Order: sequence, then C-alpha cells, then structure tokens
Amino acid sequence: MTKANPAALSHAPNANRPVTSAPPSRLGRGLSMLLGDNSGNKHHIPDIALEKIIPGPFQPRKIMAEGELQKLSDSIKENGVLQPVLARPHPEKAGFFQLIAGERRFRASQKAGLKTIPAHIRQMGEKEALAAALVENLQRSNLNPIEEAEGLERMRETCKMSQAQIAQAVGKSRSRIANNLRLLSLPEAVKQALRDGTISQGHGVALLGCTRPDAALKQVLSLHLNVRQTEELAAKGNFPSETKKLENTSIRQADLKQRAAKLANSLEKGLGLDRFGLKASVQLKQEGSKGGTLKLSWKNQEQLDALLKQLGK
Repeated sequence: MTKANPAALSHAPNANRPVTSAPPSRLGRGLSMLLGDNSGNKHHIPDIALEKIIPGPFQPRKIMAEGELQKLSDSIKENGVLQPVLARPHPEKAGFFQLIAGERRFRASQKAGLKTIPAHIRQMGEKEALAAALVENLQRSNLNPIEEAEGLERMRETCKMSQAQIAQAVGKSRSRIANNLRLLSLPEAVKQALRDGTISQGHGVALLGCTRPDAALKQVLSLHLNVRQTEELAAKGNFPSETKKLENTSIRQADLKQRAAKLANSLEKGLGLDRFGLKASVQLKQEGSKGGTLKLSWKNQEQLDALLKQLGK
C-alpha cells in the first residue's frame, strides 16, 4: 500500500479541520457505498499541496468553460474551497496523489493562486475510483447527457457493473440508466447537440424512436419543437428523410419548368407577341412556401415596348 508523504500535507491552522456534512442524498449514499465510508458525518480533512496532486484519468466531464472556471476561482479567492476534492495515493509516484473527483475545484484553486486544497484521501482501486468520479460529478450536475452516458458506459465496461448496480450507485432508476446509455447510439450530430445544450436529454430520448435521428434533429431545431412535440412527431413518424426531401425538391423543380413552358406559350398566343418577333421566355422560381418569382425576358427596347403595350391592354 502506498503511503501518503507527510510533507505533502499542510500544517496550516485550518488543516485537519472538522467538517460536518449535510444529510446524504441518494447520490451521496451511493458515493459513501463506493468509498466504504462508515465513519459518520464528522471527518478530519487535511489540506494537500496542489503541486503534489496529479489529475487522474477518471474525469467524465469533457467541457470546462473558461468563464465558469474563472467565476469559481473568484469565489475561491473570496470564500476558500468549501467542498474538499477526492484523491488517492498515486499508484505510480510515491509521495503524490491522484485526483479522482473535483478537477474544476483543483484547476480553479490553481488559478486563484492557492498552494493547498482540502482533500479526502482514500485507498481505491481503478474501478472504485472511476465509479466515485462519476457519482461525484452526477451529484453536482456538472455533466451534459453524453458525458453522463459515456461515464455510465465506462462503469459498465471497466467496473463490470450491471445496470441495476449502476442505478444503485448513482441514485437513479434503472430505466433512466438504460435511456442514458441508449443516447450513445445516436448519430454524432445529435450527440453534439446534446453536448452543447442545443437540445435537452428529453429531445435525445425522443429522437431515439426515429429512423433518421439526424434528419429529425434538423426539423426539431428549425421548428423549435419542445420535448412533447418531438415525442408526438416521432410517434407519428412525421420526420421526412433527407432522400425524400431531395425527391420532393426535384419533382417540384420539374413541375415549375413545365408550368413555365406552358405559361410562355400562353403569353405568345394571348398577347400576340409573335407579331413583334418576340418570343416569351418565362422563369418560375419557388421561394420557400410563401411565394416565388415570375420573370419575363426581352432582347431590345422595341420588344420591351411591345410587351408593355400588350400587357397594358
């Protein structure tokens, strides 16, 4: 077992402070189960030198907005680190610690110029560390739906946990876990929309019922559909595929050309344009669903005068 280097522990006045935690939530109980923490609500939490902490590979959160990090850094400057990070003795570097959970607080503390940070130190294996990192982030609601799903998938694959075990660990229902994992089967465009918050997790689950979720996503965004509307359209199968859209566009363009030719012939006969050596040239252009353009062409001023005279009758 790797022992912590006493030199890495701060002897500042607030080191080994007693901390009283709030009553545990479902997620909190899941984290306690993973940590094997049966010591009650009061703990002595040491301050660890930041230079002795190395971020681990367990962080499920991929996106850390610089603005949010700066706000947290400013808060830490004003109030200190209110919630300890979670770390374990580094498995390969004696005297160092590997960060399991709390990377935002760790980075913000560095940004704030702190030298130490309060940390829970636990002896944990790879599987326990991965599960604890995910549970801690879920407890703080720091993850977007895809980050959460990827973290759950890592728990299932790396920790060999069933959906029931994962549900118990993270404090969520089995159906919620199943739906989260299903999001990973969506096309990349839909997953990216979930990552950046363009659509909600409810939208993502609804799009799972579509044969072409990527095409359906475009309609959801263009029509600003809410989750219920997305579910209704998915149930009715009202999301046209890209192929169908292209077919409809080709048919519409061919129809316009045919109508333009008929209109040109009618103008030539109806207005007697052939007497002036003027052959009608008509273009019809559809502009969305609201209207279009009718275009007449002439070759010289004489033809224009004749055309205007005939149209003015």
